[in-house]
Amino acid sequence: MRGGEVASALAVESLVAQLQPFWEQGLPGAQKLTEIVLETNRAIYHQNEVEQRRDYGRMGTTLVLLAMVDAQVAIVHVGDSRIYRVTANQLEQLTRDHEVAEQLIDRGVDPMTARLRPDAHQLTQALGPFESDRIVPTVAFLALTEPSLFVLCSDGVCDYDLIEQNWKHALLPYLSPHTSLRTGAKELVLLANQLNGHDNATAVLVRWA
Repeated sequence: MRGGEVASALAVESLVAQLQPFWEQGLPGAQKLTEIVLETNRAIYHQNEVEQRRDYGRMGTTLVLLAMVDAQVAIVHVGDSRIYRVTANQLEQLTRDHEVAEQLIDRGVDPMTARLRPDAHQLTQALGPFESDRIVPTVAFLALTEPSLFVLCSDGVCDYDLIEQNWKHALLPYLSPHTSLRTGAKELVLLANQLNGHDNATAVLVRWA
């Protein structure tokens, strides 16, 4: 896929416009969140058609979305960007990559066999390249009961188990309300560029206390 920056900008514009009415109404339900994502896909798909982009020239983007009202959280994702949750005692991956390997595992293929395939990390879903009938966003809800730090990141940050191996020193300190989330996100991206450095590294931190 090409034009990821343009597709990402279109996605943000569409999502913000559609979610705006809900800021004071509470979290949208699963069906509405799905509709919002599909409408966002249509906007990017339409731009691909207008520009007559074909095959690998079509622009697309992954999506992770976190919406929070009081102690209620909704998470939505399409693709291989991820959302993690850090609490005082553990790290939890809240999303599961939309990739060939994970799809095969769901069908009963041995996990090691699936993940050794050459196309194991090929995306099975992304916003933009295809019509919306091929998009099935994952939607989940959480009720928070303890201080939590959410990490929204691209695969350039989470590949090679970077989060799993470094969360205690790179993320756990940012559970404290006396720390800067902007600094935490910046340092996480710096770490990803140092240790991975193979892809776009983007991260956002959200804290609930």
